[in-house]
Amino acid sequence: MRIKIVICVAILLGICSILLGVAFYQTSFLHMESVQSAESRYIRYDGNCVKQLTDEEIAVLKLIFNNKFMMKDIPACPFSDDVSIKFDNELTLWIGYDSCGIVYVEEKDRYIDLSDSERDFVFALLKS
Repeated sequence: MRIKIVICVAILLGICSILLGVAFYQTSFLHMESVQSAESRYIRYDGNCVKQLTDEEIAVLKLIFNNKFMMKDIPACPFSDDVSIKFDNELTLWIGYDSCGIVYVEEKDRYIDLSDSERDFVFALLKS
C-alpha cells in the first residue's frame, strides 16, 4: 500500500513539473515564428527613418530575437517608441538607444539582452 502511494505522488510531481516547465517556456521566451510583417522606427536627433522591413530583414530579425529569454528587470536604459520595431501590429520591441544592449518587449513587459553584434545590426537596420 505504501509503495502505491509513493508511486502516485511521484507521478503527480512529474506531471506538475512538466506543466510548470511548459508554462515557463511559453512565458519566458520570445516566439516569433509566425511574424509576417514589420515596421521600424528611428526618430532621433541624428536621423529620422520609418519604414516597412523587407522579408530578408524580417528573417534576420527573427534569427536574432526568436527564442530569446525574456527577463523581468528594471534596466537603467532609455527606451522610446521612437526607436522601435513593430511586428504584425501585435509585438513591439523598444530598442535601448544609448550604448545599452537591452530591448523592451512592450506587450510582455519584459526585457531581452542583445550581444554587441546583434545590437549593432539592429541599429544599422533602424538607421538605414
